[in-house]
Amino acid sequence: MMIHLMDMHLPYTEPKAYRGLWAGAPPAGLKRGATRKPILKAYRKDKEAVRQWVIDRYDQNMAYLDDVLSSLFEEVGPESPVLIFSDHGEEFWEHKEFEHGHSLYDELLRVPFILKAPGVSQASPDWPVSLLDVTPTLLELAGIEAAPTVGRSVLGALRGGQDDIRFFEERIQAFGRPLYGQERWGALDGDLKWTSPRGNEAVFDLSVDREEKKNLRDSVDLTERRAAFEQGIGREGGLVWRLVPGTANSKPKEALVVEVSHPAGFNAAWLGLDPLKQASMKLEEQPDGSFQIVFKKGSQGSREVFFAPAGDVMDYADLRLRVIRGAPDASLGVAPALVGAIDADGTTKSLIRGRMGSRSFVVSFGTSPIPRPDEELEAFDDEVSEALRALGYVH
Repeated sequence: MMIHLMDMHLPYTEPKAYRGLWAGAPPAGLKRGATRKPILKAYRKDKEAVRQWVIDRYDQNMAYLDDVLSSLFEEVGPESPVLIFSDHGEEFWEHKEFEHGHSLYDELLRVPFILKAPGVSQASPDWPVSLLDVTPTLLELAGIEAAPTVGRSVLGALRGGQDDIRFFEERIQAFGRPLYGQERWGALDGDLKWTSPRGNEAVFDLSVDREEKKNLRDSVDLTERRAAFEQGIGREGGLVWRLVPGTANSKPKEALVVEVSHPAGFNAAWLGLDPLKQASMKLEEQPDGSFQIVFKKGSQGSREVFFAPAGDVMDYADLRLRVIRGAPDASLGVAPALVGAIDADGTTKSLIRGRMGSRSFVVSFGTSPIPRPDEELEAFDDEVSEALRALGYVH
């Protein structure tokens, strides 16, 4: 049995008996059932008061869950295996963001993995595990053979198996695709944590910088970090060109079609995620090897588009965008002054920037797994979108 508890999500709903444990009256402009948008608005006016109130509300919900789960664990008895884990943590502006689904810092990724089972001795191992290990662990406890996966049961390592411990110590963990689209990826290799949010890479040494305050990007080999990510995710990935179209100011009365071309062609091109379903776009490969991006009539939103070049990703001089239909003839290319002047140094630098029709277009470097042929992975559908609306994430 899996029980997924939503009490730690906004809007917080702890019972009345728990409401006065730590949190006082709501700060100005907030109600007890506040969701993300009003909290952010109030935070701009009184950062410290709002931050403390939100943390206190979170803790009150946690106290309620502690009491409820204690009763549950008494009912299931001491011989029943129990695994407590979380799908994510929560941000309270440690890195200028609030809630979750927006970043890849450890306040979101470093989650509980607490196992109680017959034959498992009390211990706090320091080798890192993953949520990928949940299923094989539970299957072994149930006496069911697990199909080979990237995860592994932790039971062998808990029993002192050196090969198992070495696996967990040496495994590179890859992570990415947070809730709200815009590709962000990362990898944990030993104590070195690499992330690439929107192409802006960061490297932290967690052995001395647990709070991820000192970016070591300028003093490490980013090529090695990107290779570690590929190894961790088990597929080809790395530097690509990342196109970010802007939103249209008003609903377009006709479709806008933009061609993206390069003399060497592309190995792959794909649309980024659109979890909130705010963009109606298509990406179509042409016989000459170029791609056309179709922004459909009436759609103001946009989503990222990624291009893996057939040649060297640093050969960006002849990359070009051109209007095919839906706006006056226009094209955008790399400014001559930028040719050879931009390096893939992990910072977000624009290769191309300009407007065509009612939209802006920016091309920079990005880092992403490269989809296999005819592969399109969508983690969102109408049911998920409705759930996001019910929780106050979509307005």
